[in-house]
Amino acid sequence: MRVLLAILIVMIALIGCNQTNTPPIKQPTALQLAEFSRNASITLPASAHAIGWHEENGIDDAMWLQVRIPTKDLPRFLESSPFRGIELSTNDTSVFNLFKMFVATPPTKYRVGQQQLPSGRYLTMMIDESATPDLIVYLMWYET
Repeated sequence: MRVLLAILIVMIALIGCNQTNTPPIKQPTALQLAEFSRNASITLPASAHAIGWHEENGIDDAMWLQVRIPTKDLPRFLESSPFRGIELSTNDTSVFNLFKMFVATPPTKYRVGQQQLPSGRYLTMMIDESATPDLIVYLMWYET
Protein backbone atom coordinates (compact mmCIF):
# COMPACT_ATOMS: atom_id res chain seq x y z
CA MET A 1 0.00 0.00 0.00
CA ARG A 2 2.83 2.42 0.84
CA VAL A 3 4.54 1.64 -2.47
CA LEU A 4 1.34 2.40 -4.37
CA LEU A 5 0.92 5.67 -2.48
CA ALA A 6 4.54 6.63 -3.21
CA ILE A 7 4.06 5.85 -6.93
CA LEU A 8 0.89 7.97 -7.04
CA ILE A 9 2.65 10.91 -5.37
CA VAL A 10 5.54 10.71 -7.83
CA MET A 11 3.14 10.50 -10.80
CA ILE A 12 1.14 13.51 -9.61
CA ALA A 13 4.34 15.50 -9.09
CA LEU A 14 5.64 14.62 -12.56
CA ILE A 15 2.36 15.41 -14.29
CA GLY A 16 2.15 18.72 -12.46
CA CYS A 17 5.72 19.59 -13.47
CA ASN A 18 5.08 18.89 -17.14
CA GLN A 19 2.23 21.37 -17.47
CA THR A 20 3.02 24.65 -19.18
CA ASN A 21 1.37 28.02 -18.87
CA THR A 22 1.42 28.51 -22.63
CA PRO A 23 -2.10 28.34 -24.01
CA PRO A 24 -2.66 25.92 -26.88
CA ILE A 25 -2.44 27.43 -30.35
CA LYS A 26 -4.62 25.73 -32.93
CA GLN A 27 -5.52 26.32 -36.55
CA PRO A 28 -8.88 28.11 -36.63
CA THR A 29 -11.98 26.55 -38.09
CA ALA A 30 -14.06 28.32 -40.74
CA LEU A 31 -16.67 29.07 -38.06
CA GLN A 32 -14.05 30.66 -35.77
CA LEU A 33 -12.72 32.78 -38.65
CA ALA A 34 -16.23 33.96 -39.46
CA GLU A 35 -16.92 34.83 -35.81
CA PHE A 36 -13.63 36.72 -35.47
CA SER A 37 -14.18 38.63 -38.71
CA ARG A 38 -17.72 39.59 -37.69
CA ASN A 39 -16.76 40.69 -34.16
CA ALA A 40 -13.62 42.56 -35.26
CA SER A 41 -15.22 44.19 -38.33
CA ILE A 42 -12.53 42.88 -40.66
CA THR A 43 -12.47 41.14 -44.00
CA LEU A 44 -9.44 38.98 -44.62
CA PRO A 45 -8.12 39.00 -48.18
CA ALA A 46 -8.72 35.78 -50.12
CA SER A 47 -4.94 35.32 -50.18
CA ALA A 48 -4.72 35.31 -46.36
CA HIS A 49 -3.95 32.03 -44.63
CA ALA A 50 -5.03 31.64 -40.99
CA ILE A 51 -2.32 29.75 -39.10
CA GLY A 52 -3.07 30.24 -35.39
CA TRP A 53 -6.03 30.58 -33.05
CA HIS A 54 -6.64 30.94 -29.34
CA GLU A 55 -9.67 32.03 -27.39
CA GLU A 56 -10.63 32.65 -23.79
CA ASN A 57 -14.21 32.73 -22.61
CA GLY A 58 -15.38 34.26 -19.37
CA ILE A 59 -16.86 37.50 -18.16
CA ASP A 60 -14.99 39.20 -21.00
CA ASP A 61 -14.31 37.07 -24.06
CA ALA A 62 -11.09 37.34 -26.08
CA MET A 63 -9.97 35.80 -29.36
CA TRP A 64 -6.54 35.78 -31.00
CA LEU A 65 -5.89 35.12 -34.67
CA GLN A 66 -2.57 34.67 -36.47
CA VAL A 67 -2.69 35.19 -40.24
CA ARG A 68 -0.14 35.05 -43.06
CA ILE A 69 -0.88 37.79 -45.62
CA PRO A 70 1.06 38.52 -48.81
CA THR A 71 2.83 41.89 -48.52
CA LYS A 72 1.00 43.25 -51.57
CA ASP A 73 -2.41 42.64 -49.90
CA LEU A 74 -1.70 44.35 -46.57
CA PRO A 75 -2.64 47.91 -47.67
CA ARG A 76 -6.02 46.73 -48.95
CA PHE A 77 -6.62 44.77 -45.72
CA LEU A 78 -5.79 47.82 -43.57
CA GLU A 79 -8.01 50.11 -45.66
CA SER A 80 -11.00 47.82 -45.15
CA SER A 81 -10.35 47.38 -41.40
CA PRO A 82 -10.92 49.52 -38.29
CA PHE A 83 -7.25 50.58 -38.75
CA ARG A 84 -8.07 52.55 -41.92
CA GLY A 85 -6.15 55.83 -41.83
CA ILE A 86 -4.57 55.08 -38.44
CA GLU A 87 -0.81 55.45 -38.01
CA LEU A 88 0.57 52.31 -36.42
CA SER A 89 3.37 52.59 -33.87
CA THR A 90 6.61 50.69 -34.29
CA ASN A 91 8.16 48.16 -31.94
CA ASP A 92 5.80 48.77 -28.99
CA THR A 93 6.65 46.01 -26.52
CA SER A 94 3.54 46.57 -24.38
CA VAL A 95 1.34 45.48 -27.28
CA PHE A 96 3.77 42.72 -28.27
CA ASN A 97 3.16 41.10 -24.87
CA LEU A 98 -0.46 40.38 -25.88
CA PHE A 99 0.83 38.05 -28.59
CA LYS A 100 3.59 36.20 -26.69
CA MET A 101 1.68 32.94 -26.98
CA PHE A 102 2.37 33.00 -30.73
CA VAL A 103 5.91 34.33 -30.78
CA ALA A 104 8.34 34.21 -27.83
CA THR A 105 10.58 37.13 -28.79
CA PRO A 106 9.63 40.35 -30.55
CA PRO A 107 10.14 40.36 -34.32
CA THR A 108 13.02 42.52 -35.52
CA LYS A 109 10.58 44.88 -37.24
CA TYR A 110 6.91 45.22 -36.38
CA ARG A 111 4.06 47.72 -36.18
CA VAL A 112 1.16 47.70 -33.74
CA GLY A 113 -2.15 49.42 -33.21
CA GLN A 114 -5.34 49.25 -31.21
CA GLN A 115 -8.80 50.45 -32.14
CA GLN A 116 -11.88 50.75 -30.01
CA LEU A 117 -14.94 49.11 -31.53
CA PRO A 118 -18.59 49.67 -30.56
CA SER A 119 -20.01 48.23 -27.31
CA GLY A 120 -16.79 48.25 -25.25
CA ARG A 121 -14.86 46.00 -27.62
CA TYR A 122 -11.32 46.42 -28.93
CA LEU A 123 -9.17 45.16 -31.77
CA THR A 124 -5.40 45.02 -31.35
CA MET A 125 -3.03 44.20 -34.17
CA MET A 126 0.68 43.46 -34.59
CA ILE A 127 2.23 43.16 -38.06
CA ASP A 128 5.50 41.24 -38.22
CA GLU A 129 7.28 42.97 -41.09
CA SER A 130 10.45 40.92 -40.67
CA ALA A 131 8.72 37.82 -42.00
CA THR A 132 9.25 37.12 -45.69
CA PRO A 133 7.93 36.78 -48.29
CA ASP A 134 4.56 37.16 -46.55
CA LEU A 135 3.77 39.20 -43.48
CA ILE A 136 2.46 37.65 -40.28
CA VAL A 137 -0.45 39.58 -38.79
CA TYR A 138 -1.52 38.93 -35.20
CA LEU A 139 -4.98 40.10 -34.19
CA MET A 140 -6.68 40.16 -30.81
CA TRP A 141 -10.34 40.96 -30.35
CA TYR A 142 -11.68 41.36 -26.86
CA GLU A 143 -14.50 42.87 -24.88
CA THR A 144 -14.51 44.72 -21.59
